[in-house]
Amino acid sequence: MIEDRALIQMISEACINEKADDLLILDVSKMTSLTEYFVIASGRNVKHVKSISDNIYQQLSKQNIKPLRQEGYQESTWIIMDYNAAIIHIFTSEKRSHYDLERLWGGANKIDLLATF
Repeated sequence: MIEDRALIQMISEACINEKADDLLILDVSKMTSLTEYFVIASGRNVKHVKSISDNIYQQLSKQNIKPLRQEGYQESTWIIMDYNAAIIHIFTSEKRSHYDLERLWGGANKIDLLATF
């Protein structure tokens, strides 16, 4: 079984490789029992949002890691991918601004990618 931090690193790298905008990782482990981390990223349009999601899926599948569930792929304005220890939210900029998860989960610790990995 893969460690949570290794999972977050793979997800982050997949987002970065697809040039996701405004990548943010929140440690929500003390706020909810649903997951340990939220990974939030933006795409410039629905096509970009899909390509970020596809790359995450492909990179994790190479390690035999599949999401428990995925929602929103058809519309691709907000795709949610549940990998148990991490729930990924990939938005268009407009949807991200509208739902403002950063504010809703404002008490969560932000994970600094450079310092952590």
